[in-house]
This record gives sequence, structure tokens and C-alpha cells, in this order.
Amino acid sequence: MLDDYFTRPEILRRHRAGFFGAYLDTYTSMAKEHGYPRQSVRCHCHLVRRFGRWLERRGLSVGALDEGVVAEFWRKKRGEPRVRQMGTKVLRSLVEHLRAQAVVPEQSAPERTEAAALAHRYGEYLEQRRALTVDTVRRQVPVALQFLQSCFGRGPLRLHALGEEGVTRFVLGTADSVSRRTH
Repeated sequence: MLDDYFTRPEILRRHRAGFFGAYLDTYTSMAKEHGYPRQSVRCHCHLVRRFGRWLERRGLSVGALDEGVVAEFWRKKRGEPRVRQMGTKVLRSLVEHLRAQAVVPEQSAPERTEAAALAHRYGEYLEQRRALTVDTVRRQVPVALQFLQSCFGRGPLRLHALGEEGVTRFVLGTADSVSRRTH
């Protein structure tokens, strides 16, 4: 419950009056059940409030929320220290929490492109042939998909046309988005 994390009435009022105010009590209860420390849940609430203000400025409703909206928020706001520090995990868990409460619609299955199919097969290869952990595969497959999409868009894959230039362009173009924790 939100009262377990904030005691000052003005802070509680701001959180409850915000875009996600009606859902913060159940969200904080869920975070507590998952073992998040008190200070982490407080940071979650501040990020959720920040995200809610961003959604309001764009005229979006809670029902329009999905992983794509979270990704857009991250792209636009990742330069802000508090947003960068928290990452997207908190907001993705918020979306899942709201889905479980039937506030946000279930995610529709995305159209499977040639690039997505190849990235999926690459993940299977990494897991089965290279014996990489599931977590490692989970991190690598999106990078492979992003690479294929940057080279070919949603069109047909012309792997024979790939060259050093395409790889270099992708690596240089994504170097800025690499987490500082990986250095």
C-alpha cells in the first residue's frame, strides 16, 4: 500500500492524484510481495509518476499503454538520470501489473517478419548449439533483430548483400545506447 512508503500527506496526495494514482496501492503491494526494498519502491513510484505526466502531455489514456509506449518514453527520456537509473523494467512491470488487473489490454501478437523469424532461429542456435544461458540469449536476440531491421527494415532479407559497412554503421549507431554498466 502506498501509505507504507510515503508518510508526508502532500507526497501521498500528489501520487494519488497522478495519472496512475488509482493503481499505485496495488502496484506497491505487488512490489512488496516481490521483495523490493522500501527505498526502491519509493523510486518506482516517482518514476511511475514521471511516466504518467509524460503520458498526460501526449493525451494518452491508461488503456493505450503497452511496451511500445514504454520504449518510446525510454528513447525520449533516457538522458534524465532518474529515468536512466531505473531503466524500463519498472515500467514494464507496471504494464504487466495493469494487464493482470484488466486495465491494459493483452498484448497482441506482433506480425512475424522475416527478420524476427531469423532472430528467433538465431536464439535457438545460441541456446541449443552454443549452450548459452537463457538470460544471455534473451539479451542477444533483440540486438540481432535490431541489426536485421536496421539493414533491411521490414522488407525481405538479402543476407548476401550484407557487408562490413552495414555492420560498422549499426555498431557505431548503437554504441551510444549501450548501458554504461557494460563498460
